[in-house]
Amino acid sequence: SFFQKQFETLHIAPFYAVPPIVFPVIGLGLAETAYERLVGGLRFFRRILAGEHYIEGDWVNVVICLARPDIIESVEYCRIRYDKDHFVLTGDTFTRDGVWVNNFHTDGSMYNEKARELEYFYKVGINRTGGYAMIQFAPQDAVPTQFVCRYFDETCDAPYITVGKRASYGFKKYNTKKRGELAVKVEAELKPFAISEIKKIPASPAARGN
Repeated sequence: SFFQKQFETLHIAPFYAVPPIVFPVIGLGLAETAYERLVGGLRFFRRILAGEHYIEGDWVNVVICLARPDIIESVEYCRIRYDKDHFVLTGDTFTRDGVWVNNFHTDGSMYNEKARELEYFYKVGINRTGGYAMIQFAPQDAVPTQFVCRYFDETCDAPYITVGKRASYGFKKYNTKKRGELAVKVEAELKPFAISEIKKIPASPAARGN
């Protein structure tokens, strides 16, 4: 049903029967419309329902290419929000000096509640080149405050890894300059974490000289 689909997307499937119970007198059609507007328009309502699976908000991260694991390629300020029946990720990429490079947005996503993973396809820059990525959120037993993301861009010569931290549980109205400044500030904090994550990835046969 409509309600079950919406609640499963927000990962609160056991409660999908609540709207028809709450709105029985106005009919199922009006109940669906009212619920869709409530969930789609009120983020604090979604946060309450999602509980420890709440991933919406603003995030900052650093980007490292696996071919150059000791170098921070760029920093990013991104936003995850719920739109209709899935999560959307948008953001801006900056140089390490805070100069804007391009923006990006997802075309489709799927959130795995058990694994705490968000998979998505995205488009980047004015030419809208694309790629595929998977974000794993942490911690596993509370509202996520960090993530590790691996992505494969059609213009890149090797996979990339990004490590991020939550900047806000809401959506801040920062201009591009401010977003860049906030992204640059986390480089020193997140670089060791990113390098440690890269070391967990098994070396390819080429890298081992086989």
